[in-house]
Amino acid sequence: MIRVFSHDPQVVAIGDEYLKIISWTFPLSGIIFVCSSMFQAIGNTVPSMIASFTRIALLAVAIFAVARLPDSI
Repeated sequence: MIRVFSHDPQVVAIGDEYLKIISWTFPLSGIIFVCSSMFQAIGNTVPSMIASFTRIALLAVAIFAVARLPDSI
């Protein structure tokens, strides 16, 4: 997928590692987005706000922390 944008081997290697790390967030984020939309549709926005904060706090921060580890690259 990275080779569409660059043929440099270092760029491809780093992009590949990034996609491996970030892909763990996609299924859980999808579930949270669906639940948030459902609660917004029924008029209850508080669970949607809590789900958004939870996603940011747990998923994004955790994945960022893992990505910053020296052994992850």
